[in-house]
Amino acid sequence: MRRSKYIPWVMMALLVFTARLGRAQESDPPPAQPADSADEADQDLAGLDALDSAAEAKLSANSLPDLDKVIQLCREALDKGLDQENARFANDLLHATLAERGLALAQQAVRSFSTGPRNPQWNQLRQLAIADLEKALSYDDSQFQVLQWIGRLELMPQGNREHAEEVLSKAIEVGSPNVEEMAQVYVLRAGTLQDPEKQLADYDQAVRLTPDNPAVRRARGLYLLGRQQAEKALEDFDQAISQVEESPELIMGRGLALSMLNRAEEALAAFAKAAELRPESAVPHQHRARIFAMQGKWEEALAELDQGLEREPRNLQLKVDRGLALTSLERYSEALDAFAEVIDVVPNALAAYQHRARIFGLMKEWDSGVRELDRAHEIQPRDSATLLLRAAMHQELGEFDLALADVEKVLEMHPQASEAWLLHAQLSLRKNDLASATEDLEKLRELAPENVDLLMQLGRFYVANKKPRKAIEIFTSVLEKDPEKSEALRGRADANLYLANHEQAIADYERALEIEPENSEVLNNLAWVLATSPQDELRDGKRSVELATAACEATEYQAAHILSTLAAGYAEIGDFETAIEWSEKAVALDPGEVPNQKSQLQGELESYREGKPWREVQNVEEEAEDNGDSENASTEEHPDQDATDSGNAEEDV
Repeated sequence: MRRSKYIPWVMMALLVFTARLGRAQESDPPPAQPADSADEADQDLAGLDALDSAAEAKLSANSLPDLDKVIQLCREALDKGLDQENARFANDLLHATLAERGLALAQQAVRSFSTGPRNPQWNQLRQLAIADLEKALSYDDSQFQVLQWIGRLELMPQGNREHAEEVLSKAIEVGSPNVEEMAQVYVLRAGTLQDPEKQLADYDQAVRLTPDNPAVRRARGLYLLGRQQAEKALEDFDQAISQVEESPELIMGRGLALSMLNRAEEALAAFAKAAELRPESAVPHQHRARIFAMQGKWEEALAELDQGLEREPRNLQLKVDRGLALTSLERYSEALDAFAEVIDVVPNALAAYQHRARIFGLMKEWDSGVRELDRAHEIQPRDSATLLLRAAMHQELGEFDLALADVEKVLEMHPQASEAWLLHAQLSLRKNDLASATEDLEKLRELAPENVDLLMQLGRFYVANKKPRKAIEIFTSVLEKDPEKSEALRGRADANLYLANHEQAIADYERALEIEPENSEVLNNLAWVLATSPQDELRDGKRSVELATAACEATEYQAAHILSTLAAGYAEIGDFETAIEWSEKAVALDPGEVPNQKSQLQGELESYREGKPWREVQNVEEEAEDNGDSENASTEEHPDQDATDSGNAEEDV
């Protein structure tokens, strides 16, 4: 153990003390004192032997037991009695030794926590160290090293963050001539602060003090990554690497910054370099796996995860990531086994049961999924994710009452949970309770008026349930926020078709097509209205055929409703022979899963055989009622078609 920095001070104190004794021996003998005074003098010097032993023990101390002995002797000396000057010296020696022992224990605590295998006594060491350092600080609160180490110990798990901020601020106030030490204190204090601006100010000050310190640059770089400032973080990591080229920690930090900047290939190369420098670590492989996952390269991701598990077979996060990769590869049986391995190690691993339930959902084995979620619910009865997922599976099983019960539990706990309200609306609709569904949707809109994704769901919900005016209102609000939202343009166009607003629908489809020129459903819907609108000035058979052909190519001629659109386009330009050909293929290809679609396709085919093009218009009238909204869909007759059926413009809703 290295010698205490307090030893030179102690040596000087001992010399002063020795000189004092020598002067006393050389001077004239003191005058005779009364008996009572002599007794008091003896009592004041009763602890001198223990103090001398303490001083001698301190000079030769090189271990924690040696320091323990010094502390014990100092306390013994003070308990027995010392005069004022010797008592001051004993207290100086006691608290200096407490500081040295505290610093030694602090270093042991940090080593025990940071290096494997972790010493289970690390927290006990941490608490003992803080106790010694606090006692030393109570005697002299200007000890920079003591303040710094208390702050560091309080930043460890189970520490007191507020106290850490207090002592580190005091250390900055006390100051140190060593700029490296000052920079470290600023970095430590930044970790205690809540205000991002104050945090960054501390990191910036640390960098100003030691601009070439790689550890300080890395600390600020990691903070900047957490604030999504990847460009600035990358500058710090590059600067640090210029000082220490072969640091795997710095190179991995650089890889994280590059990944956030979507510079995937450079990030992959950085993590590969880190793996070379630290071949025993699974972390670089885990980062590479996540990049491959973001790219949809699941085989490559799985290979990296397997390499990581070779290095750290007990790493549960790697096992979870591996299960997710196998799920994405549709290797469901292996994925279930991967999550089962996690459960074998941690029987109450809530997320593992949830992942297994989702896999059963992908396999449409709803009963098995519910069983997994029942177990998850036993582990954490108030987990909203479990309840909502189980509700969705009960819904698939047609068990609507059980599903509603789970959703309502979530709403009791979280009345503002928009996902729960949306599912509640869906379940109400499945139970033919349109009034409740409408109330749920309005509640949703009230909760999240600015949530574009939620508004899009609401808009699609209203289109699917033939509430076009409400849908138009919602899609318009989305487009006010994001005029380039092609899904909202298409949704508003679909809603306008229900109201026979063909001109407005065409305008929105055209704009959506500019944004997504290869979207098969936008191509199809626009082609359909151009071929079937009863308004002569809006129809364009030639362009309809072009758009429908592009939609068919995009779907490899496997979508019945899009083949139907192509047939309608040919009928509009008078090529009934080709129209019949494509219409027959649409009828043959239709799987019969969409209600009323088969009958409409048959109706279209008969029309073409009679030499008549197809005309279609939706006309949904919405009327407000006390118990909600009701819609009456009416059809209009046109010279080219005796009656209209439900169209296929909204087949994708």
